[in-house]
Amino acid sequence: MGLVVLVMAGFGYWQYATSLRQTDRLLDAFADLGAGDYDRSVSLRGGAEWEQIGDGFNDLASTLRAREAALRERTQRLEVMYRVLRHNLRNQLTVVLTYAEVVADVADDDRVAGAGRSILDAGRTLANLSDRVRQIETALEADQSPTRVEVVGVVSDVVTDLRESYPTVELETSLPDAAPAVALPSLRLAVENVCENACEHNDADDPRVDVSVSTVSRSPAEAVADDAPTPVHSGFASRSPTTVPASPNRNAERSARAERPPSNTRAASASG
Repeated sequence: MGLVVLVMAGFGYWQYATSLRQTDRLLDAFADLGAGDYDRSVSLRGGAEWEQIGDGFNDLASTLRAREAALRERTQRLEVMYRVLRHNLRNQLTVVLTYAEVVADVADDDRVAGAGRSILDAGRTLANLSDRVRQIETALEADQSPTRVEVVGVVSDVVTDLRESYPTVELETSLPDAAPAVALPSLRLAVENVCENACEHNDADDPRVDVSVSTVSRSPAEAVADDAPTPVHSGFASRSPTTVPASPNRNAERSARAERPPSNTRAASASG
């Protein structure tokens, strides 16, 4: 009887050890699959159940491999089409802008000259949109790790550039001495978008845009207000969560926030 018990105990331990080894192999295979190694396969022995599990894993890896290849091919086609479209659009748009400017300058008929100016404005808007798409693409391709930035410096640089681009718009700022924040590298692009939008769509007789930076619940918030009689946007805020150092001894996870601005106000925020 003792021998039988000993044999059964040994058999049970062998089964346990075998299952443990098979499980480890399967977990390692899933880890490789999660890392993108879709050529990974496993061969599990020890019974029909393990063989079924192994075959199921191999089928999954094969399916993911095929989908990855199809996605890569589709992405390559889209990239080629995008480059061709952007190149041709820029070239043809340059021709349109050139002739529209000529028509606007030399036409004797006011209606024709007005049409030329309208085409010129629309063409420039389209060209700016193309440039903006390129900037967004570059920002998305860059490292998106949050870094500590000085919001006041970012806003000041943006306003300086916009004063040159929009000389007819009075740009005023209300900035503190400093407003450090932890934000994504694309913060400048976000600030630039908000401020440029306020300048672009301000249809007041004497356009004015006020840009301010203040602290809202320990987070620097940028507010942009214009005096346009028909605002295009009525307040919005970026709320991407970032890790914010709340004190020298403690880090807190906060969401980037901005107070809801009044009418005719646009806002963007970064955590500080």
